[in-house]
Amino acid sequence: MIKIVLNKKEIEVEENLTPAKLIKQHGYHSAAFWINGEQLPKSEYASRVFKDGEDIKMRPIIAGG
Repeated sequence: MIKIVLNKKEIEVEENLTPAKLIKQHGYHSAAFWINGEQLPKSEYASRVFKDGEDIKMRPIIAGG
């Protein structure tokens, strides 16, 4: 387990957790991520692994219509 700060709350998550897995765990279809203040390109969601101590902002994307 590692500790990350997700949306200003420190939580423990499994090692090798990716943004794509985190989106599924929260029941979202899509989300935008910032890691340590930098926006993560969607092309890296399946391969980027969170590291211990990182500050992550996740914002679900809600489609309107």
